[in-house]
Amino acid sequence: MLRSIVCLQRINGLDDPQALLRAEGQATRDFARSHHNRYRVMTQFQLNLQDPEAAPLIQEVFSLLKRMLQS
Repeated sequence: MLRSIVCLQRINGLDDPQALLRAEGQATRDFARSHHNRYRVMTQFQLNLQDPEAAPLIQEVFSLLKRMLQS
């Protein structure tokens, strides 16, 4: 969730697909550097759409990717 908040803060107001992708990549990189153990757990944990707590996060990620691809 922390990574999502940081990412959303960085992409807020961006419309250019390249800028969106760059900001997302930099947010992910910076999160991985700052929170190495959390990032490792985050990348090893598989989210399940049937999990009511994970579904909103998955939808948020899909919306972000869709926005990047359609811009």
